Amino acid sequence: MKNLVWLLFVLLGFTACKKEMPEQPTDTPVSGRVSIAADATLQPFVASGIAAFERIYDKAKIDCQYASEAAIFKALLSDSVRAVIAARELNADEKAHFDRKAIVPRYVYIGADAIVLLVNRTNPDSLLRFEELQAIVNGKINTWEKLTSHSHQGKIDLVFDHEGSSNVTSLMRLLEVKKLPSNAYALKTNVQVLDYVSQNRQAIGVVGMSWISDLGDAQRKQLESRVSIVYLRPEKYGEDRYFKPDQINISEGKYPLYRRLQIINCEGKSGLVTGLATYVASPKGQLILLKSGILSATLPQRTVHSN
Repeated sequence: MKNLVWLLFVLLGFTACKKEMPEQPTDTPVSGRVSIAADATLQPFVASGIAAFERIYDKAKIDCQYASEAAIFKALLSDSVRAVIAARELNADEKAHFDRKAIVPRYVYIGADAIVLLVNRTNPDSLLRFEELQAIVNGKINTWEKLTSHSHQGKIDLVFDHEGSSNVTSLMRLLEVKKLPSNAYALKTNVQVLDYVSQNRQAIGVVGMSWISDLGDAQRKQLESRVSIVYLRPEKYGEDRYFKPDQINISEGKYPLYRRLQIINCEGKSGLVTGLATYVASPKGQLILLKSGILSATLPQRTVHSN
């Protein structure tokens, strides 16, 4: 009887120890399931990359939530996701958070894209000087007639996808602007920005590059019939030197509104996030970025010649 009681205590103690042990992740670089978050402005090419990775590794499942820049970093700090795909690095407070947890975040640079400005197709002002754009975003210029061209009139409506979007934070950082003007409006999505600009001659829309470059021929023709892409002239260039947002002008530093893109991996081991990051940085993964209009980190940009 004493032996039976002793055995019961041993078994109960073993069960309690098992319950107290934290559940260990079971994913590998090519299998399992993991949650990550990606900047919504990057969704077209991120979704394509994840789909391609899952086709190759059919035992891998990546749950990706697309949200604002602010929301995805909040999810990372709350341990809701193990990695983010973003247009900025961790700030000092975020780095300190992972220092306290003894986790070393790993950065994988995957490419660069541009902040793209759009105007209504009927608006003749599709050329802007960099300093004019800076004055628009800081509120010093709020009507079209104040621009050098004087070819359009009325109030300027500056529209972007939503509050906390990296389209806005990146634009403000690149233009060194601290506060948006009263004529800046947040919608909800990049698609809504495209629709708003196509219906309003007074608008300047702010979108991510992949939302206009990752399109089929029919979609591109439809977009071009509704909106025009704004060309920018950096201060160091002459009167006739305006540059469009494309891979060549980003790589040569001629288009001024560009940003680095990276996967920030905080899983703390070699798991499924590591596998995805390795794939995206590989030639096959970089080709997906290239076809999406993003300047890839390791492959040459596409050059399209037309007569």
